Amino acid sequence: ILLREVVYETVLLRERRELHKGAAVWLIEHGGESVGKYAATIAEHFEQAKEAEQAAHWFGRAGHQAREAFASAAAIGFYRQALNLDKKPSVHWFEGLGEVLRVQARFDEAIETYKAMQTAAKNAQDKLAEAKAWNGLGFAQREKGDNRTSLKSAQKAEKLAREAGNSDAAKAELARALYRQAWAFYRLGEMEKAVALGEDALLLTAELGDAGRREQARSLNLLGAAYNVLGRFEQADNCYKKALAIFREAGDKRGVGGILNNLGENADSNGDTQTAVRHYQEALAIARENGERVLQIVYQSNLGGLRLKLGDFAAAEKDLRESIEMAGNVGHFTTSETYRFLAEVLIGQNKIDEALQTAQKALTLAQETENQEHLGNAWRVLGIIASTQEKSIKINKKPMTAPDCFAESLRIFTETKMEAERERTLRDLANYEIAHGDANSNKS
Repeated sequence: ILLREVVYETVLLRERRELHKGAAVWLIEHGGESVGKYAATIAEHFEQAKEAEQAAHWFGRAGHQAREAFASAAAIGFYRQALNLDKKPSVHWFEGLGEVLRVQARFDEAIETYKAMQTAAKNAQDKLAEAKAWNGLGFAQREKGDNRTSLKSAQKAEKLAREAGNSDAAKAELARALYRQAWAFYRLGEMEKAVALGEDALLLTAELGDAGRREQARSLNLLGAAYNVLGRFEQADNCYKKALAIFREAGDKRGVGGILNNLGENADSNGDTQTAVRHYQEALAIARENGERVLQIVYQSNLGGLRLKLGDFAAAEKDLRESIEMAGNVGHFTTSETYRFLAEVLIGQNKIDEALQTAQKALTLAQETENQEHLGNAWRVLGIIASTQEKSIKINKKPMTAPDCFAESLRIFTETKMEAERERTLRDLANYEIAHGDANSNKS
């Protein structure tokens, strides 16, 4: 190392630049099919050679390489170097950076990145890239729980994708815009719209053949989620299994983990807890292996919720508090559900005062995100807590009885046609009425 430093310092700056350029060119010429592995080294040589455009290109490729290897910190660094060096930044670098920031739960940075991508795409008069930017923005907004803004972004992406022409790439982006709108409607409790848009996206991806396989899997995933909350578990299971086969065939670990998580939710809803545990644990292992913070937050929370149902309160509390700690202040949309699970654990441990505070936190977060499923469940758990009290409890400074809370939960689940969740609230309401000698007061 010392010898190299001495020799390097004796070479004139002009000659150094030429040598660095020569090293970069040699690596490109001799890298063959594995040249991508040397992208970062090539980029650094071009940077030392003052070849900014070439350096930006190779730093961008290094970012892609690191992203595919789930080396998120490295990917973020490489993408940012590419964007700093490129006078006319490539929309591809913005897209890659936005995705990595999102999966690391750095939502505000991801949103700013997608907005910069919109500007770059507009300057380049590239409607397809603009559509990608709006879709990416909508996804990041959805992860934060800002469902109405996410819906508007996806609708803007749909318009631009239709204007981008009839290429397979434009159709794939259109399908992405449709199922992202469907996800927003799903969160807002408008299931009929969610299913209709999901089916439209599925038909569109089927036209694309092999090129649209991953988008087809994502559309199937959306439909599976909608069927699950509608209580159509067999249809949900079929959708998830088709999507899982596609992701496995494509070697898409992230996609596989997501579907396994959803299969776990479906098995849990259908009463098959052992299968649910297995799916959740496998999904969480994949997310940990890939170092994906967002997915770890979600899967850890779901596993904790299932352990709650199995009566393992200590393990459930550990999982849920870890999920909350990982979420920190990132504002992920699942955090409301995590607090709701934790409130139920605290009820099981007879820590009623803490359970009430935790359930109210779940309610506040659900109201902020307008997530109807989480909102209905928060009211249901508040009903359980209120049923342990001799007098009403105060929620948002308003006195509420157990029947009041259960009624609000039922209203939400009835209006949104979430039959599986409605049945859970009816069960808890019935338990309350039986315990209080009022078994005939509500026959719904």
